[in-house]
Amino acid sequence: MKKALIFILIFFIGAFKIQAQVKFDTCQYIVKFAGEWRYANGIDTIRVYLRPIRAFDTDFQGVQDVLYGWHEYKKGNIIIESVYQNRFMPVNVDTITIRSFSIGLKMGSGLDCNSSSRTASGAINDYLQANETKVVTITLDPTGTIMTWKQRHSEGYGVFTGATGMTLPREFVLFKQ
Repeated sequence: MKKALIFILIFFIGAFKIQAQVKFDTCQYIVKFAGEWRYANGIDTIRVYLRPIRAFDTDFQGVQDVLYGWHEYKKGNIIIESVYQNRFMPVNVDTITIRSFSIGLKMGSGLDCNSSSRTASGAINDYLQANETKVVTITLDPTGTIMTWKQRHSEGYGVFTGATGMTLPREFVLFKQ
């Protein structure tokens, strides 16, 4: 009887620990961000491609859904910044490098499937500003066709890097393509 109680206790502790390590999007909100998005204003064009990936997160030793992204910024026909050519590469431990994608986003934790959560946050690499990381928050409209992009400098911005600004605009609106 004592062994059975110990087994049951260990089983429940293990099951709770496994449940606590799962941080994937059971509501399927993350797939609404997937695909190609475009912003155009005068001669400025920004393309963003987002792809949801279920990945093993070494920070908390569990499974987590993330959005990897690739962007391209053009002024007229001149490419200012781009890793867009990598958008269809296989994303796994063997192929992904910090320079092969430029955007990493996560949904908020503790999603409620009854809410209309349409926000993800994370970072983008600003390659022209000493590879500084910008903090990004994206929000979808209720139709899932318009995305508002807001970014800001990360804490400690510019210290010892020589960065002087931000390549992309601080805020812009992208349309699903």
